[in-house]
Formats: sequence, C-alpha cells, structure tokens
Amino acid sequence: ELRERVAAGERVELSSDPYLNAVLYDKSKAAHQRQIKLVCQTFLPENVDVDPLALVCVVANLLDNALEAGRPGDEVEFSCTYKAGLVVVQITNPIHPGAHVPEQTERGFTTKRGSGHGLGLESARRAASANGGSVVLKEKGDRVVATAVLQRTQKSEDAERTEVYF
Repeated sequence: ELRERVAAGERVELSSDPYLNAVLYDKSKAAHQRQIKLVCQTFLPENVDVDPLALVCVVANLLDNALEAGRPGDEVEFSCTYKAGLVVVQITNPIHPGAHVPEQTERGFTTKRGSGHGLGLESARRAASANGGSVVLKEKGDRVVATAVLQRTQKSEDAERTEVYF
C-alpha cells in the first residue's frame, strides 16, 4: 500500500524527522521508478539531536549509491536508529557479478563516465566524520552493507565547517 501511495505522489510519513522524511520520500519515488523495493525502518526520537544537514547528506548519498547499483526486482533495506547519543544508518543492497565495493581509503570511486561523479561516498564520509562518526562498507555474502554513525550535535561556536557535496 505504501508503494502505491508514493507512486501516486501522495505525501507519506516515513520518519518523524521532517528532513529525513523528505529524503526517504524522494528516494522511495526513485526506487519505485527503478522497480527496486526500498524497505525503510526508522526509530528516531521526534527531535533527534544530530546535525540535520549531515544526516540528510549521509542518507541521500548512500541511498543514491544503493539504488544506482540496483537492478529491477532488487531489494534495498534502510534502517536508522538512535541509541546512546548516536544515530546509526544502515543500508543493505545486493552486489551483482562484476560489481566493485570500494575500499575504505578509496576516494572518488565511480562506475559512471565523465567528471563530477564519485563524490557521494566521500561526502557521506566527510559529513559523518564532521559529526564524530564514520561510514564503513562491508561485503556480507551477496550483499553490501553501508553503516554510518553520527554523534549528537555538539553546540559549539568553534565548530569546523566541512564541505560536503549533495
């Protein structure tokens, strides 16, 4: 039923966080267009205490990567939880034969032609790092799991500005 509502352009609430909800709605529409099943589970308090721009950057870029790697009929799983001051985002998608999962130190990896690609994973890593966290990719059988962790927002006027690409 939810897929039909998203496909019809109807607004749905996928998260209590309005920024995350907007991204998940957009990515749900993209998944539907690609004939990929996107399963979303979010367990966040109503006013989650993390930088919303960082969370949106991480989620949007990692979901873009998962959906772009997908094929019709695939299933991409998304979860976002909040525990002990940490937001944990986990995205799981199939690995198809011949696909490459970038190493943790590999920057700018892309399977697309032309310039201006390969920035999503690096942007997600920078956003997580700027918020005391990280992004890790691991192969688990025929699936890849992207796990991102962000810490609670630190209220500081001395916060370092980090450039991210969205």
